[in-house]
Amino acid sequence: MSVAETLPLGWLTDAEADYLAREATDKLVLEVGTYLGRSTVAMARTAKCVITVDHHHGPPQDASGPTTERFLANLNDYAVSEKVIPIVAGFERVAAHLRGGFGLAFIDGAHDGIAVLRDARLAYHLLGVGAPMVFHDYEVHVGVTSAVHELCRRWGRGHVRVAESLAVIYKG
Repeated sequence: MSVAETLPLGWLTDAEADYLAREATDKLVLEVGTYLGRSTVAMARTAKCVITVDHHHGPPQDASGPTTERFLANLNDYAVSEKVIPIVAGFERVAAHLRGGFGLAFIDGAHDGIAVLRDARLAYHLLGVGAPMVFHDYEVHVGVTSAVHELCRRWGRGHVRVAESLAVIYKG
């Protein structure tokens, strides 16, 4: 049975959830954007700890409004709450207060190019050398795709497409 078969609702595919769970194994993980926690739960099952940052206003297409209560309920329902440190705020407000040493960063916040570039730049300084920065919705949202290409150009690195709409850039 794949990890994804027992996860909360969300836009992450089963293959993407399985990839994130494998990549998170025994690592300290930074997640930027979580929605209802599908990716959080997948990574928390194998990670040492997941620090997830999201303002929890919910995406514009979610008429249910703020997602904080539903997210926290999912952490409890899927028995990973002890391995997750949720921070309810915009990443740009808290990044400077986080310590480095993350072994994986998963970027899935706002999908416009400016926000993706900002989140990636802030997360980059928190990653250990050689650690992957994974982007969700590559070649799905133009902002994510253009930001990944721009980051590769700026950082002198290539990207790897690892599972459906996940792209990875490794920190040099």
